[in-house]
Amino acid sequence: MSNFTEEVPWLMFTAINSYVNLFYGVFGIFSNIFAVIILLSPKFLTFAFVTYIINILIADIGSGISVGIYWNYVFYVTAGKVEYCQLFCFLSHFTYRLVETREFSLHFCMQKIFDGELHYCFPVEEFQKYSFDAESFITTQTKISNLNSFRDDLKKFQSHLKSIVIDLVNNDYQQFVTLSSHLVKLENAFSSTCFPVNEVEVSLRDIHRNIDQFIAQIRIALEKKHKIASRKSYLVELKRTFEVLQQMEAVLFDDDDKLVDTIGDDELSRVVVELIFLKRSSFSFSTNENFLFEKRIETVMNAYLSFIEKMFISSFETQNSQTLLSSLLYFSCAEQIHRAEIVFRKEFVSPYLRKYINEVFLQQNSLSVIYEKCLDFLPLYGSFIQNALSNSSVKFDFLTNCLFLEIVSQIENTLSSIFLPTMVQTFHSNYTATLDFLETFENLCIDENQIENLRSLECYSRFLNRFSLPVYTQLRFREIVSDYESKCSLNLNSEGNIFKYQVLSSLWTSVARCWSKEVYITTISGKLYRLSLLLLRRYIKWLHFCIEECTSTACDTNLKLMAFLIKDIGCFSTQLKPYFISRAWPNLENFASHLSLNEIEAVMEDMAQQSQIFIPQVVDALANVLISKMVPNIRCISEIPRLYRHTNRAAPKQPSSYVNSLLEPLSKFIEEFFSCDEPSYQHAIAVCTSVCQSLSQDILQTVSDLFTSVQKMDESIKRLRSAKMNSVKGFTSSESSNELLHSLDDSDKIHLQVYIDITYFIDTFKRLGVTHSEVKELSLLEDKVSFASNLVEKVA
Repeated sequence: MSNFTEEVPWLMFTAINSYVNLFYGVFGIFSNIFAVIILLSPKFLTFAFVTYIINILIADIGSGISVGIYWNYVFYVTAGKVEYCQLFCFLSHFTYRLVETREFSLHFCMQKIFDGELHYCFPVEEFQKYSFDAESFITTQTKISNLNSFRDDLKKFQSHLKSIVIDLVNNDYQQFVTLSSHLVKLENAFSSTCFPVNEVEVSLRDIHRNIDQFIAQIRIALEKKHKIASRKSYLVELKRTFEVLQQMEAVLFDDDDKLVDTIGDDELSRVVVELIFLKRSSFSFSTNENFLFEKRIETVMNAYLSFIEKMFISSFETQNSQTLLSSLLYFSCAEQIHRAEIVFRKEFVSPYLRKYINEVFLQQNSLSVIYEKCLDFLPLYGSFIQNALSNSSVKFDFLTNCLFLEIVSQIENTLSSIFLPTMVQTFHSNYTATLDFLETFENLCIDENQIENLRSLECYSRFLNRFSLPVYTQLRFREIVSDYESKCSLNLNSEGNIFKYQVLSSLWTSVARCWSKEVYITTISGKLYRLSLLLLRRYIKWLHFCIEECTSTACDTNLKLMAFLIKDIGCFSTQLKPYFISRAWPNLENFASHLSLNEIEAVMEDMAQQSQIFIPQVVDALANVLISKMVPNIRCISEIPRLYRHTNRAAPKQPSSYVNSLLEPLSKFIEEFFSCDEPSYQHAIAVCTSVCQSLSQDILQTVSDLFTSVQKMDESIKRLRSAKMNSVKGFTSSESSNELLHSLDDSDKIHLQVYIDITYFIDTFKRLGVTHSEVKELSLLEDKVSFASNLVEKVA
């Protein structure tokens, strides 16, 4: 305890220093919680050392470590372990002094180096960093300085450090001696505590080795016992199998090893149970025993199935539903459902179908009749089976696995001619009849599961794929497109047809043919829809060709063709959507889920708009042709003064003949090709408007020139007349003025004739539907000749 007393001052110093620097040693205090929990353990000393090591590892500052060791001292005094207090007092003093010395020494060395007068080619501060790396330091410095100078500076720095360390040791020599003596005591303490721990470890290893040996012995004994039990049960099962085989052979065979004629229901039930036992037990035997039993089990199984098959067939002959149900139950118990279906298909289905599925019957009847005869099998046998199984839980699918498979098999083998697509009409009728048959057959199924099983059959898809739909589609497309292409010309229809061109009539016929009952098949509805769109786009392309041909030359024939073209485009744009929807949508509604009615209507409206784009071109071409015929008559306006100058001709009351000649081509065109009640009459108005606008401009210019020349002529005549009047005696000006008031001179007659002609011209275009708002030149013409309107009253 004397040593303990000596360490008390250091302990007090450590405690005061720990409280001052408490925030540095928080982790050390947390780790001592572990020491408090394990104080009551017999090996508290070992855990105390563990706690001390944890303090050293997780404490960042020496004062923190001292705090941890101080708390250990307090805990051991509280627990009554005074004999270990001296050790922890020494550890507290040693750790604190060691850390303090290390920090002071490092600080002292670095301060000496920094305060020295030596200068190096590298920064000395790099050695103080915790992240110092020698390789990266050398790599960096060799890039900055010379290798020789760098090496010399490192040697100088090393020698300088050595001298500083020697000075440090000389200054604190007493402390180093004290630390060395304390370390020796610490080593002795560790040696004394390691010996009991090693003894415990050795004893535990011996115990563990003995336990492993005992477990291995027990495992070997259990394996031997399990093998004996397995062999015993195997022998019991083998004996049971011999006995069952003997019993079944006694039931199924007579003394001459022939199959018996009758077996009781109880015996049959027992045979079924024993068969199930034999099938399952045979898999557990070894190869030798299994080889011995395999042939006998197979013989018994075949005999049993032969008896059940006879029972099954006789039930149909006697129409005994109870016998049928019993035989089906025996098939099901023996897991031979498929065997029952094979027997039914072979004995009943196949003979019946062979009478109708052959080439002779096909030549005399259609394929749809054959399908009807095949379905007539169900009332003969299907209803009997259905009644027998109505209240049974046995699941047989004679409809799919017997009737359908046999129908498909016999058709594929004997009626291969129905799959040929070269005769498209026959192929279409055969394929549609097949689709109707499959739909009817699916309606006969009990539930959706049976329908899914039917469609999942490999023969179901193979049977449909035998019909070469791609070849049929190609042949039909070629037939429809070739007929339509032959009519893509400028040929016209006969009178009475709603369409003027043969190409539009052919388009309507081709689209209707795509969706007719003779061509349409549900599985190719998408392709037929695309073909219909291609035909419509081909008509749009033909319109472009037709316009180019009609506008190439200006003649009466082209005038007629363009008039008919406007009518056909109007009919096409107005009737396309209702016609196409009435033909195609009933078929697309149920089989083209990716298309909606709104989408189809939008496509048809787009087609109609594309066709209407050509109408302005046709209207302009028609107007140009008519204008070329009408413009030469405008020159007749210049001949009006010649009719009234110095001719003493009466004042005009009717329009000139040239006006009728001018308007005749347009009037004749409208009367011949258009009527007011037609939808296309609005396009005729557009033609009249274009013609009126062009003619009005020319007429306005001609009338303006005419009025100017008349005015000049009047001025010349007035000058001559005034000179003549001055030379004649006895003639008074009052008499001359009275004569002019009651008569029209030649200029007035000319103005009046022009006024009547222009008024007739404007009225004619108004009757045709042209308004002043559309042709501004008409208003200019009226204003130009309006001054002559008062001359009409003088004539009247």
